[in-house]
Amino acid sequence: MAFPQFQSALTAVKEGQYTLNTTHHLPSHNPLLSSYVLIRVSFVALNPCNWKMIDFSPAIGTVGGNDFSGQVVAIGSAVSKWQIRDSVCGFLYGLDPHIGEGEWAGAFAEYVSIREDLLMRVVENKVSMAEAACLGAGVVTAGMALRDLGIPLTETGLGDLSALKEDTGAIGTRKAITRPYILVYGGSTATGTMAIQLAKLYDP
Repeated sequence: MAFPQFQSALTAVKEGQYTLNTTHHLPSHNPLLSSYVLIRVSFVALNPCNWKMIDFSPAIGTVGGNDFSGQVVAIGSAVSKWQIRDSVCGFLYGLDPHIGEGEWAGAFAEYVSIREDLLMRVVENKVSMAEAACLGAGVVTAGMALRDLGIPLTETGLGDLSALKEDTGAIGTRKAITRPYILVYGGSTATGTMAIQLAKLYDP
């Protein structure tokens, strides 16, 4: 597949200001880093850090943006999880001056390069590409929190229910059981909403 020499991207020019750079370089793809995937971006989502970083700690010349969805257009030699034309979503560290040239960049661009294990598959008959662009940072944050807490939930989402006895009638004989629980502080936020949904499905 032939790629353009340049792409359009939103880059930081000064504190509080992006500019549309129509001659920004593409991520390094010839050759592509061995464990990286090149993606043509379909949609991006806005994240609170997008305005906070450009206002308070912009790295001049870097590309902004975190959450995205798109289609795989090239894969590195060691990539095993993805194929060209796969639909994916994920997140990047936009405006990060410490990222190596041609490796990662922000999502506010036509093409992005990202390590293969930082992507999620988009099943398009279940989730639209526009919706998938909103999942990256929120899903990863919630998922890592559940994993690191080591909550012993089962596939039912309620722990071991085998200790429950059938109700025998008037009074019943239900044994008390101990169920694991979590508190999602800020459950109405984007990440909190995802955490609640994942907690219902989580099976470590």
